Amino acid sequence: MSNLLHARLKNIIGLAVLLPLLGLPCPTTSAPNAIPHYEFAVRLNYSQHRLEAIQHVLVPNTFGVSVSDIVFNVPASHQPGVFTLHSVKVDDVSVDYQLRNTILRVQLPRPLSPAESIRLDLDFNVRVPELINPQSFAEANLAYTDDALLVGYWYPLLAPYRSGVGWLETPWYPIGDPFVSESADYTAIITATPGVTIVSGGELIRQRNVWRYHLPHARTFGFIASPFYRTLSLTSGEKTYAVSVLPRHAALAPIALQTLIKAERLFTGLYGTYPYRSLRVAEFSGPWSLEFAGFFVLGANEFDDYDGTQRNRLIRIMAHETSHQWWYGVAGNDQVREPWLDEGLARFNEVRYYEAFAPRDVAWWWQTVIGTPRPSDPLDSPSAAFTNHGDYLDSIYDQGARYLDTLRTQLGPETFNAFLRDLYRRSTFQLFTTEDFFEVLSAHTRLSQRTLKGRFFR
Repeated sequence: MSNLLHARLKNIIGLAVLLPLLGLPCPTTSAPNAIPHYEFAVRLNYSQHRLEAIQHVLVPNTFGVSVSDIVFNVPASHQPGVFTLHSVKVDDVSVDYQLRNTILRVQLPRPLSPAESIRLDLDFNVRVPELINPQSFAEANLAYTDDALLVGYWYPLLAPYRSGVGWLETPWYPIGDPFVSESADYTAIITATPGVTIVSGGELIRQRNVWRYHLPHARTFGFIASPFYRTLSLTSGEKTYAVSVLPRHAALAPIALQTLIKAERLFTGLYGTYPYRSLRVAEFSGPWSLEFAGFFVLGANEFDDYDGTQRNRLIRIMAHETSHQWWYGVAGNDQVREPWLDEGLARFNEVRYYEAFAPRDVAWWWQTVIGTPRPSDPLDSPSAAFTNHGDYLDSIYDQGARYLDTLRTQLGPETFNAFLRDLYRRSTFQLFTTEDFFEVLSAHTRLSQRTLKGRFFR
């Protein structure tokens, strides 16, 4: 590891004991890895809701053409005063950049040729805003409450690159999830305020208030922090499951953990392997539940709704968010331009959970959650087509579940399951599209899709 990185880590983290934990060679500009690699050194001041961060990102040129700039999407910069970028360096030399709204464009000192890689070093601060009457998932992704601090899409996230198109810029939009990212390897060292628990995805090494997470092949890296968590965990085989709840919901931790394990095993059987050795859930004292790689958060409202039966938000949203580890995490999609691909499947996976574990409640789910079909936009609409959260849920989530259930009826369960397993296999650690969806589908059936596509899609 370079002397500069040693110095930066000592300065940012202030603990020399951290250095042996890294155990990673300094990236070079030789032949690239297949995917990007991020390293974070973060100092979290919990009471001030502030992050000081150094981000090292190794960018491999797998694009087939030379590029003269690197583009990042920075969702945290959509709100003034939240994200402050101090510098961007290449080979320890500051380079020019432009940060306009949520798009960061870094000018390279020389073009990056195919089969080369380059490391960029970014120095920035994040001031996490308070969660006040959020109206969408996007607003809750980076926010704090009296009980916890959620650090969702907080860092400059390398934009996907598409041949013939270039960098896929993703401007902020308040409806849905305004994010899209390729899989990458992540290593994060977080020095937190003493007494604060950090929950994230991946392999964890902890030394007092220093938390090191390593998360390979992940869609993104987020975490949540709280001094109040009560954690219940279970190791079964090679997997560890953990649920961290706030004190008032401590009695519900066993119910939540049991549901998590059942859902993970169900979706493993239906779609394919869950790729990580841990799966964690943490409660967030807000109204929204949100997915990240290797972990997710459940809103306190979901716990409040638990009534001792299976007919409540704790059970069904636990199933919904667990399924995102397959559809979003492993098999990714453009959540802005084609949000139905993960959210429609996640909504449909709620009823698949009930079919497997509470069949008497399936009719309740259809009547209460989906209800009578309402006028809606086409299923493959982008999030920018909507001006309110309710219409977005009707058109993307609920209509997605109706479409997939109708498709299952048309194909039959065996063919339908084989199709989704194949789609998951082909899309592992990739971004798939609606076009890919139908291409894989055509390999499993000769039945015409014209009528269904005309009914649900543009």
